Parts: sequence; structure tokens; C-alpha cells
Amino acid sequence: MKKFLVFVFLVFLCWNAYARLSFAKILSPEEAFPLLQRMVEKITHQSYWGVWEVTDHFQQERKFYEILSLKNIGFGWKELGAEDFFWVKVGNYRYLFDLLSGEMQSVHPFYNLPFLPFEEDDLELVLQNYLVYFQDNRLSLFSRHTGEVVRSFILDEEGFLVSQMAYVSGGKAREEGRFVYLDFSPDYRRLAPYLELMEKCPLEKAAEELSVTERKEIFFPRLVPPGFKLKRTYIARSGGKEFYHLIYSDGLQYFTISQSVYPRMFSRSFDFRPVF
Repeated sequence: MKKFLVFVFLVFLCWNAYARLSFAKILSPEEAFPLLQRMVEKITHQSYWGVWEVTDHFQQERKFYEILSLKNIGFGWKELGAEDFFWVKVGNYRYLFDLLSGEMQSVHPFYNLPFLPFEEDDLELVLQNYLVYFQDNRLSLFSRHTGEVVRSFILDEEGFLVSQMAYVSGGKAREEGRFVYLDFSPDYRRLAPYLELMEKCPLEKAAEELSVTERKEIFFPRLVPPGFKLKRTYIARSGGKEFYHLIYSDGLQYFTISQSVYPRMFSRSFDFRPVF
């Protein structure tokens, strides 16, 4: 009798494991596209207010961000504890506001936010560089170049992103983010100061993208990490100087390259001596 019960128990465990594996699947690009698209649309195409927690496992740091999403406009956020500044993302740009004065302090190219999985127009690039593994409400993205997991997402029953995890080589967790509070019907009267600042941002591009002539003057790197492509180019101005700002992306990850505007103009009295 005992042997029979042990046998039944083992059969049950095997069946349970098989049932779980049957829901785990590497999706084809055709299967993954609508799933990822729905995830991005859920978090970017509706209005809500919430608090997002970010845990840096390497630095042993934890930060909280207050987030406001307005449908058809963009995102506003600020780090809790840093009460003086408020960021707004509209289109491909992010604007920094002084909360005390209400004045815009600066405009920067947008390339990453800790609480966004990726941009909607990066979806095809994501599928080119990553395999999508799906089990229950968990999505994991594995690099096609290294075979390692790079990012994972947990969705609720409606497909809304509730948390995500970023990894380093070897599958070790680098950074974790999650909603600790989420309200799809907030009291907008209390959020009025944020709404006013978000309405100050132009819906069209506000920074200067490079012209065809200017792009010909840039030194573009010949070697970049596998899967990365040039996403955007800008002219950045700081302290009376101009810099070319190049943003590369593989859909999930980004890096930037800044270089002085070329050619540099030197006076004839300039003593140029190469130093090795």
C-alpha cells in the first residue's frame, strides 16, 4: 500500500511539473509582438498616478518615484525626497522643472526611464535582439547574442506591468522596480501643480535634431556591441560649447556617445603638438 501511495505521489509531482512546463514557452516573434505591444500600451496609453520603488542590488540603495501618467500627453515624475524638481517626458524629450518657481530649467533627449519597459517604437528592435519566454504572467527576455536573461517583467491579470527586474551577466539581479501604489482614478485637484507643468511642454519636438549636413561631420563608431543601432542624434549645448550627442539602443539597453562639434576652429597662433 505504501509503495502504491508513493507511486501515486510521484506521478502527481511529474504531472504537476509537466503542467507548469506546458505553460512556459519561447514565443515566436509573431506571438511575442502583440503581447509586448499590449504591455507597453497598457502603461503608456492611459492615465494613472502611483509610486514606483527602485532597488539597486549592487549599491544597496532604494529609491521611490512619484509618477503621473496622462493619456495622449506623457509622463511626469519626481524622486521622493527631492522635492524641488519635477521631470516631464513628452515625445522624445524630457524637461526639468523647478517646482518652487515653476520655471523650466533644461531640456534633454529622452532615452530611458526606470519605470518604462521600453519605447513602443523599439518593439521590432527588441524582437530582433531578444527571445521572449512566457510563463503565467511573467515575461523574460533573453539576449540572442549571449543567451542570458537581461530583463524580466511581471504583469497583472489585465496585462499591466507591476514590476520588472534587470540582470547582469550570469543572471544575477542588478536592479528591481515595482509599483508599491497605483491609482487609476486619482484626485487630480491634488495633482494640479504637476498638471500645469506638464501642459507647458510642447507636444512636438523642442530640441534640435541634426541636419543631414551636420550628420556628415560626425565620427560614427565602426564597432558597437552586437544588436545596438543608432537611435537618435542631437546637438547638446553646455557652457557656450556644442557637442554631438549620439544615442545607441538594442531596444532594451542604451548607451550614449558625446563628441565635440567637428571641425574645431583654432587660431593661427595655436601651438598644436601631439602628445602620446
